[in-house]
Amino acid sequence: MEHNDPEQISLYVDGELGDADRARLEAHLAACEACRRTRDAFAAVGARVRAGAAPADRLAARRALREILAGGPDPLWRRRVAVPAPALAALVMALAVAVVLLVAGRRETAPATAPPAPAIITELDPARFDRGNRLEIYVARHEPGEVTP
Repeated sequence: MEHNDPEQISLYVDGELGDADRARLEAHLAACEACRRTRDAFAAVGARVRAGAAPADRLAARRALREILAGGPDPLWRRRVAVPAPALAALVMALAVAVVLLVAGRRETAPATAPPAPAIITELDPARFDRGNRLEIYVARHEPGEVTP
């Protein structure tokens, strides 16, 4: 038998162990304080059941049996967390709003399109460089095709 085997101890308390197993368990109980406490806890539960004072609902019975077998409170990661439905709905809505704001924020901070490239000048327009309307004077004095000295 393994140390502190609750199944064997439960069978012993209920009187369902064979002679050889019972003798080994009794020898172990004589030397092991933890197993004696487990035996006493099973015996107390058996006495309460026989007296008719067992827990009324299944959940309480399962909790009592689990406490006897575990020997202490459940670890934090095994405990159930009860969250009211309105609080859960508010949490889901807050997460949805946060996701929408993050997505909208990314769209606003997206880089703008590049400015258009400057147009390439293919022919020189002399009017761009004419200050004081000198080009008109030059054109008026010279006839097209005439060469100036």
